[in-house]
Amino acid sequence: MWFAAKSHGYGAGLPISWEGWAVFTLFIAGAVVSAFFFKGLVEAVILGALAIPFALISYYKTEGGLKWRRGKKK
Repeated sequence: MWFAAKSHGYGAGLPISWEGWAVFTLFIAGAVVSAFFFKGLVEAVILGALAIPFALISYYKTEGGLKWRRGKKK
């Protein structure tokens, strides 16, 4: 798996493998580059085009899957 599951709430945590860090870095770099070169609707479309694949990869590559968590049970 590429991402750790969050201990509280819903979603993926930080990357735990080099593949996860590579995907995360490419997403952040793409967002920063689009912010510098594009404005308005074009920037929003580019960010959506980056966010949708990133979200799908996170969904399928999160350890334990994405589900609501309330922390460790005692």
